[in-house]
Amino acid sequence: MATVQILKCQGCGAPLEPAILECEYCHSVNIIKIETNPFKLDTKLSNKYARFYKEKLKENPEDAQSLYSVGLFYLNLKLYDQAIENFRDAIKQMPENPDLLYYYALALLKGQKPRKLQINEVKKIEEYLYSAIQLDDKSKYYYYAALIRKDFYENNFLKYQGMGFKDLMTQAKMADYEPDDIHILLENCPVNDPSLITQIKNNS
Repeated sequence: MATVQILKCQGCGAPLEPAILECEYCHSVNIIKIETNPFKLDTKLSNKYARFYKEKLKENPEDAQSLYSVGLFYLNLKLYDQAIENFRDAIKQMPENPDLLYYYALALLKGQKPRKLQINEVKKIEEYLYSAIQLDDKSKYYYYAALIRKDFYENNFLKYQGMGFKDLMTQAKMADYEPDDIHILLENCPVNDPSLITQIKNNS
């Protein structure tokens, strides 16, 4: 699971806006930094932290972790073009980070159904997605690849090389399963197949 660093009140546990000195809820001044799932932040906080990290990048434009974090905030906001730009720059600094490669591949879909893409767009997604698969073994990578196989290739009656849909689904069931990440995948990769969605959600 990808994480970003945000501020949190140690007193009441509330996530806080960047650079805050006192909790707006319980007025505690015991503020700590934590690593959290960016996709669990609301729109307001995602926007504020995206701007905060963008300001940090003015000081060091090649700060890979800040680029990655901004990309995740923008992906959460479904601002795909901005997410793509930041992920692409982060990859230049961290080319072997599998989650970064995966989220870049997910952002490249731009929230569209895979079947609506052009072949060159799918090939680019697959390039980064299969690089992630080579580097790590997570179910979300295989499920994303399976959705591409099913919704783009099979539903458009196109041939492909490499692992097929069923093989990818089998691999996904044996890999590291993260329910929150599966939710993010299905939210950003829409397909009209309720039985397949249920299968992926249940990892069955």
